[in-house]
Amino acid sequence: MRVTSAVDPLPHYVQLKRLLTDEIRSGALTGQVPAERALAITHAMSYMTVRRAVSALVDEGLLYRKPGKGTFVCQPGHVIRRTGNLGFVLDPVIADGVANAFYSKVFVGLEREARAHGLSIIYSSHTADLVPRAPLAGKDQALRKVDGLIAAGLNDPKQVLAISQHVPVVLIDDSVEGSNIPSIRVDNVAASRQATLHLISRGHRRIAYIGGSTDSIVGRERIGGYIQALVESGLQTENALIYQAAFDFDTGFRGARQLLALKEPPTGLFCANDTIAFGAMKWLREAGLSVPGDIGIVGFDDIDASALMHPTLSTVSVPKELIGTLAVRTVLAMIEARVTTLDQPRVLVETVFIARESC
Repeated sequence: MRVTSAVDPLPHYVQLKRLLTDEIRSGALTGQVPAERALAITHAMSYMTVRRAVSALVDEGLLYRKPGKGTFVCQPGHVIRRTGNLGFVLDPVIADGVANAFYSKVFVGLEREARAHGLSIIYSSHTADLVPRAPLAGKDQALRKVDGLIAAGLNDPKQVLAISQHVPVVLIDDSVEGSNIPSIRVDNVAASRQATLHLISRGHRRIAYIGGSTDSIVGRERIGGYIQALVESGLQTENALIYQAAFDFDTGFRGARQLLALKEPPTGLFCANDTIAFGAMKWLREAGLSVPGDIGIVGFDDIDASALMHPTLSTVSVPKELIGTLAVRTVLAMIEARVTTLDQPRVLVETVFIARESC
């Protein structure tokens, strides 16, 4: 189809851009686009007008250029346009967002690695701020703000899969089963098992668990490691010894209060993160109980405050900055390869148990 400007008041380059967009979206135009001089002859336009239209489509991510080879239609699942930005999304379910004691360290790793590659990190608590859910006004807005997305706390697989149709996505401590969307993961089961076994090695036989919801993979895996250690050691698992709410300070405070009120209270507590452990320790102090004299406690994450508490907290040390570094490297590899999935999508980072004064 040829542009006919006699009945259209829009500038010629806008008319051609609209025509090419329609052809791309309908599937009439695929693969390599005719040379710009050929398009100029076909549509009776100047070469510069055609070049302006094509450049606009490249900017919007519908076309991409291969130096020395020509211009091509950008196929679904291939990311070409570069903004120089990577997105970092923490779902609102993560308390304090990027100020969170764990994810602030992850962000340090993200930013350092991104800066080394001349890139910027854009942070948001909502994916729609960086990757809109649907095109607006006929334009592929999903490619406008970021070249790739690193995300944590997104528990909706459909949402993640939808985003991955537009840009590469790397998940932190999460995964979408049955997909090749990459994730940087902690081996939560093995680390939680090790933490619980440490309590058992200290002579504790009645050990309680305080953690966040099992709606998240992290929640399911950390309680799974706790249960695995008890079963391996021949100890009973009891629902009464499990308290789950959120990964926050109040959960630790309320959980300790409920568990220590049992007729047979625990002598050991495994807390699914350090912040929970801090909440539990506060209640124990207020109740006049000593740590580790009356009850032993272990946490998970090894945030900075863990070594500053009194007593210092025994915990699982997670390489938080490394997680950020690996996430950036993974998303950059996808951008370079022009893909949104990987054949080997899972990366596990190693943890180390740090024995301190609390147990």
